[in-house]
Amino acid sequence: MVELAADLSTPLVRVFGGRRPDGVDLDRGIVNVAAGLNRIAPSAERHGMVVMLETHDDFRASDAVARIMARVPSRAIAVHWDVQNTVALGEEPADSLAAIGDRLVHVHVKDARRAPGDWPRLPIGEGDVPIRAALSLLHRRGCAGYLGVEIEKKWHPEYPEPEAILPQCAAALRRYLAEIEAGGDSDHQRAES
Repeated sequence: MVELAADLSTPLVRVFGGRRPDGVDLDRGIVNVAAGLNRIAPSAERHGMVVMLETHDDFRASDAVARIMARVPSRAIAVHWDVQNTVALGEEPADSLAAIGDRLVHVHVKDARRAPGDWPRLPIGEGDVPIRAALSLLHRRGCAGYLGVEIEKKWHPEYPEPEAILPQCAAALRRYLAEIEAGGDSDHQRAES
């Protein structure tokens, strides 16, 4: 996949730690994922790209991802933070960001409502995910990586059609970012308290 991405001039490749097989505890899973990323690192380095491990599946907790990154010295391996995935675990954005540290290169956001089981997805600004607070924290840290919106219509048919939701999400993100740039940082102060 790294070679294919290089042929397509793609600077980033997203990967997942996946689900741990039966009988594999989190500590062993961390060792296994780190070993896999260490095997990929030389190829990513040669091709001048970054392979990003997403906070997802059995490795969506930011502390688990941080433990993996501690075992992977190559800067060609980094973190892709899915804000909703960590929030669904009960993490505050400030805690997630602190754990991930300087290995963060991509963030994607989606909004959802807290509910038992899988959180129903909503347009940005209509759910319970503290997206604005996360963006404010990123701004305060001077993060200049990528930000994307994740619309998972295949797995969450409750989403409106892309033609309706994508412009709404873009408008909400532009509004949040403009407010943050203008110094309206009250969400950051709440997130830090």
